[in-house]
Amino acid sequence: MSNARKTALGGILAAFALILLFFANLSNVLDLCLVVIASMVMFAGAIELGRKWMLIMYAAVTVLGFLIIPIRAPLIMFALFLGYYPFVKSLTEQLKRRSVEYVIKFAVFNAAAAVCMIFFKSLFFDNLTLTNMMAVIFIIIANGLFLLYDIAMTRLVTVYMYKIRPKFNRR
Repeated sequence: MSNARKTALGGILAAFALILLFFANLSNVLDLCLVVIASMVMFAGAIELGRKWMLIMYAAVTVLGFLIIPIRAPLIMFALFLGYYPFVKSLTEQLKRRSVEYVIKFAVFNAAAAVCMIFFKSLFFDNLTLTNMMAVIFIIIANGLFLLYDIAMTRLVTVYMYKIRPKFNRR
């Protein structure tokens, strides 16, 4: 694929992800769901364009999002983890040992979750005190949801690669 086509497709995918994040800003109920769907757009970019172009898309969506989206909570979730996770996933899944792959994935997720928690707590919940038990429960639930997200993304990428992509690549 030529650089012009990659640029055009990357721009279209980035615009679609930005629109999803903008709609996540408008919805109090579907905000996390729309952020996850925007992450799926990043997966499509990683598959079709490669990791370098996906990182360019991620940077464009994040910068433009901070410029035009008024409520930033969904955008922060995208910027701190879900936007670049396709890059992390594609790198780690090239490793030979699945145990090392999951250790890296969970380490990246927990680091991003800690940054999110500190950021949101200092920004929105300054008076809130978390007990140790509440923090442990949050970490367990968050890691369980991350595992489900990783499995779901693997299956969606598989469906995309074997069912959807061949229909678009016919010439």
